Amino acid sequence: MQLIDTLISYLPRAIWVAALVFPTTRAQRLRAFAALVVTSMWTAFRLIISDEPGIKAMNAYSEVAGMAGLIPPALFLLLGTDDPRTSITWLKPTTSSAAVESKDGKTKTVQKQKTYLADDSLTFQSRLRWAFTLTFNPRMIGTNVQAANVIPLSPSLSSSRYNFCMDRLFILAKSALIMGPMAMIPKYFPSVLDAATKTSPTIVERMLVTSGGLIFNWNLLNSGQCLLAFLAVALRVSEPDEWPDLFGALGDAYTLRRAWGRAWHQILRKPFELSGNAVASFFGATPHTFASKYLKLYTAFAFSAFVHMWGDFSLYSNTLSRFVRSNNPWAIFSMKAMFTPQFFLSQVVGIMVEDHVIDAIKWAWRSGKFGKGEDEKEAYPPNVVRLGKMLGYVWVFVWFCATFYAYQQPLMFWTFAKPQRMF
Repeated sequence: MQLIDTLISYLPRAIWVAALVFPTTRAQRLRAFAALVVTSMWTAFRLIISDEPGIKAMNAYSEVAGMAGLIPPALFLLLGTDDPRTSITWLKPTTSSAAVESKDGKTKTVQKQKTYLADDSLTFQSRLRWAFTLTFNPRMIGTNVQAANVIPLSPSLSSSRYNFCMDRLFILAKSALIMGPMAMIPKYFPSVLDAATKTSPTIVERMLVTSGGLIFNWNLLNSGQCLLAFLAVALRVSEPDEWPDLFGALGDAYTLRRAWGRAWHQILRKPFELSGNAVASFFGATPHTFASKYLKLYTAFAFSAFVHMWGDFSLYSNTLSRFVRSNNPWAIFSMKAMFTPQFFLSQVVGIMVEDHVIDAIKWAWRSGKFGKGEDEKEAYPPNVVRLGKMLGYVWVFVWFCATFYAYQQPLMFWTFAKPQRMF
């Protein structure tokens, strides 16, 4: 049975690759997507109800969430375009160059760009490599549908394999040093490990635990991507510029919208945008209106909650096993495991409040409510910008302290208070 489960776990990506390599109609891709969903969910379900003591809490969480995480990118690739084999353009720089005369009469040498399409003019091996690459490239790096707000590598890293590999190794070492202390913070605050304890955590304890959790998750995801990037570039499977940093600049996180849309990773941005557009269109929301804007936002965070919620179930595998064996699987929705939807959907509420506050401040500034003259109503002095960003950082930190703590508390409980799930 274990061999069968292992084989099934590889089926989703195999179905994905086959649907991209071979010519398919939209109906065939729809059936392929349905098969991918079934096999992904089956694998996730088997991991959830597994009673094997060797599965650690974090490993179980990431494995189950990873299987569910295959669905949104596959949705975008297989159903988000008319034909992914010809609609998605793979851009690669070539060594050839051309002389171009500029407006001032000077001649400049520029590097040509060549477009590779996954059509039948390519060999089967090329199409297979293209399809396999896209299954591990959810941000669509190097394509015409690349996710927004991806920061390209600096020239010193993108032009040198050695520099790139050394930089990734440095990040891996730094992340390892950071994650250890951050992961152990909850262990020293018993009041945060179980919501049922009589002693409530103080505000300082919540702030420390939340900060540690955010830093740990940031470095955990970043180190995983850096390891893959190091191996791919060192083995000459791909080029350095195909592996831009997973996260954006932390300095951009002075609003919730920018924290989620720029500073945090954009791995699932494209499929969530597709889903949001489909929902807004289904309800007939006019583009660029209030309804359209927030329908898309709610849909994106709802899909994100769905993906992460499967990881939640892995933390309650023994409880879920009892529910399943009692022929009452719907009882899982009455459990305290349903903390993920609360966290992700609450982010939309925070963003909505933030948007309206910012709009009100902009209106007051432009209308001269702060004593500015008519000719200065569009100007924001540097000191005002700095003050706004400082207040923004405080707002974002306070919001995450209020919402992220509840999201990570069950995971901390199963990691530290339930050692049998770790060993």
